[in-house]
Amino acid sequence: MTRFNKADTLIFSALFLVAFVFVFSSTYNPLNFRRMHVDSSVYMTITQGISRGQLPYRDFVDNKGPLMYLLGVPGYMLCGFTGVWLTELFFMCIAVLFTYKTALFFTPKYKALTVTACTFVAALAFFTVSAGTEEYALPFLMVALYIFAKYYFSPQRELTCTGAFSSARIITSPRFT
Repeated sequence: MTRFNKADTLIFSALFLVAFVFVFSSTYNPLNFRRMHVDSSVYMTITQGISRGQLPYRDFVDNKGPLMYLLGVPGYMLCGFTGVWLTELFFMCIAVLFTYKTALFFTPKYKALTVTACTFVAALAFFTVSAGTEEYALPFLMVALYIFAKYYFSPQRELTCTGAFSSARIITSPRFT
């Protein structure tokens, strides 16, 4: 078991700060008094309906998948729009963490932190006008990228996936030179 030292605590605090600054510009932010975009308001309307016992696609009509609605329900039931924003912050912390872990394959700790911060500052321009789906999709993309990078950049090209019900081991031939 590894112990966190002062440098690791500083790095993880900085990663949380990056996620917080990123999510602070969201339309779900309770301190941000911008109007929601059309898609954001649709997601929130259906999320509110689900939390009141109504069914999407029967009581509400929209052509998007149910994952966005279901991701917002726990936060909305926790404390309304602020809870949805906290859920978004949680997911963004996961995305920032896995971006940092992926950057560690290429650079040392502090450079990886700088790369992660610069990546999210650059992406902030694209996310300030988004509907909220991108913030929820980004953690899934970053976890998938991390798994791919871990497999691709490991010397023996071995990836072990263990779960509660199954265990799988993927081994492929070494890289062709």
